[in-house]
Amino acid sequence: MRLSKINFTVRPDEPGYWEIQDVLLGDFNLIVASNATGKTRFLNIISTLAKIFTNEIDPFNGSWRVEFKDEQIIYRYELEINHNIIVKEILWSGNNLLLKRHKDTGKIYSFEKNETLDFSPPQNEITLNVRKSIKEYPYLESLYSWAYNLLRYNFSGVIPQHISIPYNRASLLENLNTIPYLLRELIEDKEVMSRIVKDVASMGYEVDGLGVKTEQMGFNELCMISVKEKDLAYDILQPHMSDGMFRALSLLIIMEHILSSDSEYTVLVDDINEGLDYDRSSRLLSILLNKIHGTNVQLILTTNDRNLINSVNIRHVNLLERHGSVIKVFNHSNSKGKYGDFILSGLDKIYN
Repeated sequence: MRLSKINFTVRPDEPGYWEIQDVLLGDFNLIVASNATGKTRFLNIISTLAKIFTNEIDPFNGSWRVEFKDEQIIYRYELEINHNIIVKEILWSGNNLLLKRHKDTGKIYSFEKNETLDFSPPQNEITLNVRKSIKEYPYLESLYSWAYNLLRYNFSGVIPQHISIPYNRASLLENLNTIPYLLRELIEDKEVMSRIVKDVASMGYEVDGLGVKTEQMGFNELCMISVKEKDLAYDILQPHMSDGMFRALSLLIIMEHILSSDSEYTVLVDDINEGLDYDRSSRLLSILLNKIHGTNVQLILTTNDRNLINSVNIRHVNLLERHGSVIKVFNHSNSKGKYGDFILSGLDKIYN
């Protein structure tokens, strides 16, 4: 299941009103916007919805209208929450209404019984959190799986000197600072290690070897990534890497890990260009695009560098512009005639 479209509104006609309209998403997505436009907030909207689905946070004020694509089926889901109360929740599969509820009154379709049932959910709980049955409500399980396998990373602020020791296996993927421990699990797979080294080298880093150094610190093991550069006789330990190199390397390690699984993942990365020059940012985008082609992974990346539009097919781009409290989205589908009006280096050449 992939997120294919999203609209979001919060506090209409009140202070704090904010809205983003018609973001269209495919397998690979580059969200381009100037600073303070709303690209990080856009990712927050997606990750917040996922956390509501997995019951990690209480219902969050806002109104979501989203679409998911599962093979040839389009699911349309609406969720409106006001002061922790589920005001509205609707789910369609194509033209089939699966779920409709208002506060504590609703109807839900049961695949097991092949009929629509009345139900009375708690007003402060979404249906997914109170109706769990793979056979009876498989569509709810699909929503949960999407949310459970959503990963969110911020390039900005991540530095190689900060290392987080994961407290369990699930926390291995929580942030980029736990990646040395993930690499330690992959280290014996020579094919994977070879691909990571090749990818890092293709970004312009003179790396021909990769490893993990471990030090005992009390009851814990402190792991650090080490790289071997072609022209150096010694390894470079993680604290001495550049910020950009560490962030790119960490993301490539994560991608190798999740691509080896059979699960569908949605990966959000904020400020994908942070710490990288234009050439290396462009190469990283190309590597990621090639990696996920034909896989179960959806990538949603944000950047404030409009030049990166030159690095991908224009069909992968959503350009955000803020007009007061409303974020308008321009993409290949809704603005074919307008793309040439933007003053973006090379955009017209790509479009043509």
